[in-house]
Amino acid sequence: MARSRVYLPLRRDGLLALQAGALPAGAEVIAVAPGATEEREHEAWLQAADLAGTWATADGRRRIVVAADVDETAVDPIPGDHPMPGVLTVALPLKAVVSFHVDETVGSELGDLLWHDVTEIEAVRALVDAP
Repeated sequence: MARSRVYLPLRRDGLLALQAGALPAGAEVIAVAPGATEEREHEAWLQAADLAGTWATADGRRRIVVAADVDETAVDPIPGDHPMPGVLTVALPLKAVVSFHVDETVGSELGDLLWHDVTEIEAVRALVDAP
């Protein structure tokens, strides 16, 4: 089965679910097909960051974007060559996460998202919980 890169805009409760082991099925994603170019992956990341920014503004929190690799059939609709919104049809385990991207400060510009490895989930949680 081919693996697809997905970008998930998350709220704090989604991060807590991942930290506990898995995000339940039904999460919104921006996905690209397996083998997509870096440019297409970047476009998908930007779309997810925009959506996360909308949620973060409403919640008064930092933007959170998760990059993960999933089986392409775990996204509905199955991703194509261009970034497209979809929904995960299965739970997303923490082991599928590649990286976290979090605002440096509340209300940061897009270029200020900090990159964190999946092993740094505690640091991500600390950032998200910080004022």
